[in-house]
Amino acid sequence: MAGEPTEHALERMVFFSDAVFAIAITLLVIEVHVPHVPHGANDVAYLQALANLIPSFIGFIVSFAVIGMFWAGHHRAFALARRYDGGVVPWNLMLLGTIAFMPFVTAFMSAHQGARVPAVLYWSWLLLTAALNLKVNSFATRPTMVGTDAPEGTPAAIRRRSRSVLLGALLSFAIAWVMPVAAPLGMATIPLWMRLSARRAKGGLIKAGLPREVVDEGVLGSSPGSHPLRQMRTLPHRAQHEDRRPQAGTHPRPAHRRPAPLPTERRWKDGMKWQRR
Repeated sequence: MAGEPTEHALERMVFFSDAVFAIAITLLVIEVHVPHVPHGANDVAYLQALANLIPSFIGFIVSFAVIGMFWAGHHRAFALARRYDGGVVPWNLMLLGTIAFMPFVTAFMSAHQGARVPAVLYWSWLLLTAALNLKVNSFATRPTMVGTDAPEGTPAAIRRRSRSVLLGALLSFAIAWVMPVAAPLGMATIPLWMRLSARRAKGGLIKAGLPREVVDEGVLGSSPGSHPLRQMRTLPHRAQHEDRRPQAGTHPRPAHRRPAPLPTERRWKDGMKWQRR
């Protein structure tokens, strides 16, 4: 049932999601196999065996950071949820399915470092995961699920962050076709996308008539009840019209009127000269 005010179903879904994230992030290290070194080998042989695992180490670090990033976004979104909506379950299951498959695509890309097909497969899978992550987080921050105590502006900030992750994954996917080794650099642009998205949101609020200092405090959210945007909404149109109200003891300034033309003034109309009045 949509918007059902129960904590039990919501908690079960969140606990199940956390378990899948934890298992997937643990399976990453299982794909990093211990190298086989002959007994009695010298130090150089051991160092060479570890050097051969550098692609696996890189894949583990990248995927660990990616899964951790998706879990952090999932955690932030559902931390605001106070009501259960069954519509989010199918999307959440699809997201968890892509997360559970991450160890395989990571191992495949690590085993063939620099190859185009494994890299494109990895980053296309990551792009799909980012798209599902945006859908789930957007669903979890809807009014049907978000509690009334959620800080104003925080749900919008979570959605902007999810869109930034999607744009970073899209850029990595494009780079993978040209230079597979440099594809992770696309994810490094996520802070840039977040900054641009926040600036765009601030510009929209300023165009709507909110003061800049209120927008600067309100885009990222603050404590409920004391948030500037919420205070502005409780006093509608106060900020827009407060400076237009006349002060006590003064009279409103009369509107400027154009003086009537003199009798001898010549007037023009449609390029033809009129007669004198």
